[in-house]
Amino acid sequence: MALDVDRVISAVTLTGSLLSCVATSCVLVSFAIYRRQLRSFRHVLVLNLTIAEYINALNNSVSGIIFVVTHELRPGAACNVNALVGQLSVQAADFSILAIAVITLLAVTRVISMPDLSKTRKSLICVSVWIVPVLTSLIPTIMGEMTPVGGNWCWISATRPDLRYAMTHGWRFVVIALTVAIYAYIWAYLRRHLTVGSKGRRHHQSSYSLPTTNETGSTLGRFGNRTGFQAMQDEQVELKTRERAQSEVSHGGGRAQNGTLATDISEFPIRRDTLEVETEIKRMMLLNAYPFMYVLLWIPGLVNRLMEASGNGPSNTLSAGLQASTQFVGLANALTYGFNHHLRDRLKGMYLTPIISRAKKELGR
Repeated sequence: MALDVDRVISAVTLTGSLLSCVATSCVLVSFAIYRRQLRSFRHVLVLNLTIAEYINALNNSVSGIIFVVTHELRPGAACNVNALVGQLSVQAADFSILAIAVITLLAVTRVISMPDLSKTRKSLICVSVWIVPVLTSLIPTIMGEMTPVGGNWCWISATRPDLRYAMTHGWRFVVIALTVAIYAYIWAYLRRHLTVGSKGRRHHQSSYSLPTTNETGSTLGRFGNRTGFQAMQDEQVELKTRERAQSEVSHGGGRAQNGTLATDISEFPIRRDTLEVETEIKRMMLLNAYPFMYVLLWIPGLVNRLMEASGNGPSNTLSAGLQASTQFVGLANALTYGFNHHLRDRLKGMYLTPIISRAKKELGR
């Protein structure tokens, strides 16, 4: 029996949509359960991203199931709604990732202070993420250019590549380029400050000064055990660090001259050994949720768009295959952004550790 490649691609694409839908649902549930511990502005931005990813994954799952069962999507009102919601949600996710990157940059470089931002400004930032997606989803819908595109969903007609690039592809190229550039700068910035701090003050507190264990409320296990974190609110950490830096300047004769790098996303004490600087940077970037999986999963889709722009567009089968990986973006973002260390530690303590303990007892009998 010959292998139906189109069916396989549709099934893989649907699997990605369903996994992303389940993963983002779990993140939303965890945010609801631990909402009192997750009140920082960065968590609000992550929630914004998760909502967009959930809508997109659910939308594509519904249309994907219909396509797998019936082998076609028909033009009409349902197709228009699917295309509009898909365009809105996927672009909102893109801009949410860019917003997180920008806020991370501004916090690390101390251009802004999270505790000083009013709720109104925070709300405006979150709402602004959706402005461009709303416009770019309404325009092609009103123009009547939303049709089935030969895959698991409806979207802008292939006869309007200009509209596709103006409404989607152009924006995505810019977002990905800016995101990569921002995190590359953050990496270099942290490396420079951590390296300088470890060389100049090896036997003292690092110049990348963060609250100690007692100040942050973090409980660190012994070196031989896995380290666990019980972090304070991000904004409390930044505020306490900033206050201590100001105190050192006023009472310590400029002891903090090179700047205590206060950031609401850094929730662990920095080791002071130069040999461990690289490790600390990697841990910092992990907490900052470097979105390499987001970029990696979008590369095949971007290659597809570049092939179309060159005039040598791929076949429908190849085009659908290149787009399949994009449906796993919601899953990747949920793992990267949603399940932060605080939630992972809570869930591990509540579920994973008891299961492992019971398994060890059963095996020990």
